[in-house]
Amino acid sequence: MEFSTRLTTTNWALQVLQDLKAVEKADDASDSIQLGFGLGFKVMGIRAGFQTVDTVAVSKAYRSAHHRLILLDWGGTLVAEEDKTNKLQAYALATGAASRSGPTAALKQTLEALCSDAKNLVFVVSGKELYAVAEFFGDVKGLGLGAEHGFYYRWPRDEVAQDDHARDTAAGEKGEDGSAGRAKWQTISELGDQTWKESATLLMNIFVQRTHGTYLETKGNALIWQFRDADPEFGFNQSKELEEHLKQALSIYSVEVLRGGGVSDGYIEVRPSGVSKGLFLEHALATLKAVNRAPNFVLTIGDDSSDEPMFEQILRLQDSNEDISAYSVTVGKKPTAALSYVDDPAAVMDLLNVLNKSTLRDNRFFSTVDLTAKDVRMMNSDPSRRHTQSDRSNTFGSNMVKKTFSDGNLTRGVAEDAVPLQKKLFQGLIDKEGGGEEGMKRISSTAHLTMSEYLEGIDDGGGDDEPGLFF
Repeated sequence: MEFSTRLTTTNWALQVLQDLKAVEKADDASDSIQLGFGLGFKVMGIRAGFQTVDTVAVSKAYRSAHHRLILLDWGGTLVAEEDKTNKLQAYALATGAASRSGPTAALKQTLEALCSDAKNLVFVVSGKELYAVAEFFGDVKGLGLGAEHGFYYRWPRDEVAQDDHARDTAAGEKGEDGSAGRAKWQTISELGDQTWKESATLLMNIFVQRTHGTYLETKGNALIWQFRDADPEFGFNQSKELEEHLKQALSIYSVEVLRGGGVSDGYIEVRPSGVSKGLFLEHALATLKAVNRAPNFVLTIGDDSSDEPMFEQILRLQDSNEDISAYSVTVGKKPTAALSYVDDPAAVMDLLNVLNKSTLRDNRFFSTVDLTAKDVRMMNSDPSRRHTQSDRSNTFGSNMVKKTFSDGNLTRGVAEDAVPLQKKLFQGLIDKEGGGEEGMKRISSTAHLTMSEYLEGIDDGGGDDEPGLFF
């Protein structure tokens, strides 16, 4: 009996609620998704809230921003890279037996439309060599360029000040009119000692001879040992050994040894330390702030591990500055520091076109309320137009009749000899309101018509062949 009276349903519910309240909220912001079937099934860890990019929110923030900074990756983001799936094509590109396919005309047109907006500062930042980036994107008007993960860069316009840390690497290019149309190529830091390349090349060539299917690739100031064509297990084990040797031999130099890709398509890269797209983004933000053009909208889009420092910089930017609308987008659903994703390069093009169209809509299309405000601004800026509009509004008789519609205060003139029904309807209203201009001024809208007045006006309009008012 005591057990039944003590352990009631009320006490049980209270105990459950206390246990739920005692549970601490997890600080881990990670989540997981399940992909694949059968032997290809896997569980992939991602950030909580990682979802498809919200184009509506991005477009809204884009339209309201005064200064914008947009950083775009090249291969795999703006265009699909065939060498990432075609191993033969990748080897041909690395050895110089094949050339890269450039951007399409549609892509260049989209980039030019973005760059034509004075509020935008657009960069294409790639891990490829300087000459390749300049060759394929150098003719896009108003576009900033970054090569080798931002180690080499060029501002799109000369009005951006060059800081003391920038080093000129090439003469300024001339525009079509002979003036300096673009800024000079610069480096984000000193090149430093390059003797490390001899030791790195020697070690990599030893492992090329020991591992069938591997080869050495040079990308500007970086050396890459590719093992995508080797046996997956043996090539991966060899890469781990090479990585350890490189770190030991190059520890006295200001370089970093990086691993990229996976087991079957990976590589070992050696490049100058501190070079990343995240560092370039930080440098660009600091430079723009120094010239009083700090952006309040930042958009970064990339597709691989070299873009992760850029995404991590976006996270730090969001935490430190709430006034900036910062977005990071990766191509493909995968573990990343990006906040959202798109499916493929075609979706990236769609996003950029949405931003272009949102700006065009703001510049070209107005509602009836917007047209009224626009007319007022135009008249205030042009005294002669203000005088003409005033005279036109006060004129009634043989020249013009002023009619005010009910949807907003948009005014339109109706010629007296244009429509018989309109003339009779307005004349009848004027006679009832007192006649002449004073009567017309008291008419604020056709919504003030009673049903009998409206039907009477229609009866006075004549047959069906005559045009009439449509409400």
